[in-house]
Amino acid sequence: MIGNKIPDNQETKIYGLLRVRNEESIISDTLKHLASFCTGGIFVYDDCSEDKTAEICKNFPSVIKVIENDKWDLNRERAEFENRAAILKEAQKIASLNDWLVYIDADERVEFDWSKIYSLPEDVIAVRMKLFDYYITPEDVDKPYYERTKIGPEYRKIIIAFRNLPTLEYKFMDQREVWLGTEGKILEDGYVKHYGKAISVEEWEKTCDYYSKYFPKYSEKWEKRRGKAVHDGVSDFGNPLISWEEKESKGIDLMEIERQLSQKENNSKPKLKILLTTHHLLGFTGSELYTYTLAKYLKRNKQDVYVYSRYIGSIKKLFEDLGISIVEHLEALKEIKFDVALVNHNLNSIEVRKIFPNLPIIMLVHGIIPFLEKPAPFEINVSFYLALSKEIKKKLLEAGIDEEKIVLFPNIVDPEIFREEKPVNAKPENILVISNKLDLETQDVIINASTSLNLNLKFIGKNYQTASIFEMPGYINWADIVITLGRGAIESMMCGRIPLILDYDGGDGLVTPENFDELTEFNFSGRKYRIKFTGDLLAEEISKYNPENSKILKKEVLKRYSAGSAVNHLMKLIGKAVVNFSPQNISGKEIQIINFIYNLIYETRYYMNLIEKMNYRNLTRKDFLKSKLELSEKLIEKSKLEDAQNILDEILVVHPQNTEAMNNLAVIHILKTEYGKAENILKRVLEIDPSNEIAEGNLMYLTNQIKI
Repeated sequence: MIGNKIPDNQETKIYGLLRVRNEESIISDTLKHLASFCTGGIFVYDDCSEDKTAEICKNFPSVIKVIENDKWDLNRERAEFENRAAILKEAQKIASLNDWLVYIDADERVEFDWSKIYSLPEDVIAVRMKLFDYYITPEDVDKPYYERTKIGPEYRKIIIAFRNLPTLEYKFMDQREVWLGTEGKILEDGYVKHYGKAISVEEWEKTCDYYSKYFPKYSEKWEKRRGKAVHDGVSDFGNPLISWEEKESKGIDLMEIERQLSQKENNSKPKLKILLTTHHLLGFTGSELYTYTLAKYLKRNKQDVYVYSRYIGSIKKLFEDLGISIVEHLEALKEIKFDVALVNHNLNSIEVRKIFPNLPIIMLVHGIIPFLEKPAPFEINVSFYLALSKEIKKKLLEAGIDEEKIVLFPNIVDPEIFREEKPVNAKPENILVISNKLDLETQDVIINASTSLNLNLKFIGKNYQTASIFEMPGYINWADIVITLGRGAIESMMCGRIPLILDYDGGDGLVTPENFDELTEFNFSGRKYRIKFTGDLLAEEISKYNPENSKILKKEVLKRYSAGSAVNHLMKLIGKAVVNFSPQNISGKEIQIINFIYNLIYETRYYMNLIEKMNYRNLTRKDFLKSKLELSEKLIEKSKLEDAQNILDEILVVHPQNTEAMNNLAVIHILKTEYGKAENILKRVLEIDPSNEIAEGNLMYLTNQIKI
């Protein structure tokens, strides 16, 4: 603070937020600094400190609460945002909507006239400051950190102070800056002195160890910095050090410096920054697995990949394990200078064009039926449309898309995950059904055919047993024939199995070397012949099984659908899109339409999010789940079965083994006389919990109903 007086008796308060670990040498200074302007008090998150940091914080008069974490999370990118989210949540229990929050790290000091906070207009929702690094120099190597005199000219702009908005979030990997979650003015004012590189030579080496060990994306950079704590006139980015007083006249935007440095270090064309988006990542279905596989192989291709999806479920961890940043708000990435966007779904294409008006877009189109797969009916300047089949290409042409922009691109599958573990049997013995939409009538047809041929049968899908991407190959390799559609057929052939194309809307029968090409044109969707199988007709089709076909089909899909070779082809398309992109192809009227639809999407999401926060802000995860289950039961009592089923489906996406939700779902199927589905679910409950009395009672009731 620069010697300005904070008005007394202000209704508005400022609360400090601090995340710390082993800061014993500086934490008292940090707390005194925060206390000089945090009129409401300070909240601290101690991340497994092994020194006296937590004790010092607890004894400091202005500290309201210290959250002590006793479990070290090896995934530090996740810990970065989860720790900050925890301390934010704690502060918001006390802070009012008129109050302000300030987040700094323990090695930072803020220079700002805090009296301005109390007179800011209501539409100003945050203060963004310039953060500069202090360095150790030969002249001050033995002095305390606060007597350092040199900084690097590079600065980062970062939100330090922000209103206590209900939309505040820490949600994405390695997140330091809070996500505001709403529109509003941001005041550009103030400075941050960052002493992280200037505490001491010893602390510098500890920092090198930390980033080298826990942050793969930074490890190479910090390994090179070992033994280089003392800087003789030059910053880590190769620029002459300056004094604090020269920060405005000689300051340089770090984002541009890092881009230039990356090019210099690589001594070649830098790797591309690729934005990969999809409308939803809620489970392990087609577009979700496609997005995951694409991200994995782009990352392996040495590209920088960032993933955006507004609706993210349990599959999120798979992206995090790849070291890929995944966010729920596209605006969180708007400061990144991407080279290209690979976009699934039309709503995402509009969002990307709004946020990144000058970015090449390649749109991936997976189907012809879902609304989300249809291209925008107005110009948004898409460079290429990747069609998964000739059927999709035809629909794109009918929608008015220029044929030169349409490229056939495969429904890629990862051969490292989907691989053959053993040969199929000489005669079919086991059948696996993979479906999330199978109706009761088709289910009975499959059961009747399998029973007549004395075959073993398993079902995988939303209404049966669920399986992750890593579990699925085991189920597929158990089978000789896999009844499925689309991507499931390709995965099955890659595992050396023979698919039978069939689902709720009919099918095309067994895939053979003879019909492979024509079924590929329809992405193995069942829409080539749309055969309505009976039990006898399906049994006849299964009897055509030829084990030798499995080898031929496997060889063909490995050639056409392997992710590695497909991504190599994609990189060439990306190169063309980047080189040939012109940002001037959209008219003023079309820009108005894009802005209108984007604002419509944004407003809808904003109020949905706000209502959810208002209703559930003080509930724990357990309470939230309980409330959802109770709501489903009330809806069942009122005979609103579809509404109740939607809620239970939502629960089971996140908690696939929640037996209470499964029991409620079974009751719905019983009431709808869908006895086969109810029986499968209840048996699954008893597999998870053999002593579940509710499931036993419901199964007994169901058995009696079937007998009647």
